[in-house]
Amino acid sequence: MSRFRQSRLLLALLLVVMGANVWLAHTRPENRLLFDRLPPAPRIPVAPLFGLGDGEAGGRLITLWLQGFDTQAAADLRLLDLDYGRLQQWLWQAEASMAHSVYPIFLAAMIYGSVPEPARARQMYRLVRTLFRVDPQHRWYWLAMATSLAWHRLEEKRLPLAMAEDLYRLAPPDAPDWARFLKLYLLRSANEVEMALFMARRALEEGRIASERDERTLAEFIQRLEQQAEEKAP
Repeated sequence: MSRFRQSRLLLALLLVVMGANVWLAHTRPENRLLFDRLPPAPRIPVAPLFGLGDGEAGGRLITLWLQGFDTQAAADLRLLDLDYGRLQQWLWQAEASMAHSVYPIFLAAMIYGSVPEPARARQMYRLVRTLFRVDPQHRWYWLAMATSLAWHRLEEKRLPLAMAEDLYRLAPPDAPDWARFLKLYLLRSANEVEMALFMARRALEEGRIASERDERTLAEFIQRLEQQAEEKAP
């Protein structure tokens, strides 16, 4: 089958689905949309189908479609109403087709990870960690943002500390120190002086400092931590 005939067939299928949605929306009680709950993502890649052969365009359509769920019927369907397991599947579908885009990790970190429900937010933060590891060079910023959000929103701190450790180990050398050494600042804010000292000294020993200026800054930070540890000691 030629590519032209394939495109015509895909377009015809999409028109049939859209027509069925319109018909069902007008026949269902309360005139609600067919997809007022997020359906499970297919196991096969569907972005090329949505994009009529263009996976990148299909991935963008998936992300736009997902964002429409919290605006349907004047926000009648909230983000908290979504099945986050299925949401994660759809974000993976978009991610698989958008190799050079940070949009899926942005959505996971800043939109779906912002819900005031710890279990769902934690699920999104774990997804952010995984997406970051695919391309640390270009995705460190969103992991840093998600780490800061997780630190302030989750009572249990193991996950944000693990996210900050990922930044320390995998963020590129040209990433700013506030991101690469975010774990250090989090430990200090939690008054975990001994752990912060251990990490700061380890960073110096491992040569993770990008410049002499950063090295002096970290050395001064260690001095302040040492003073804080002395004051804390009984």
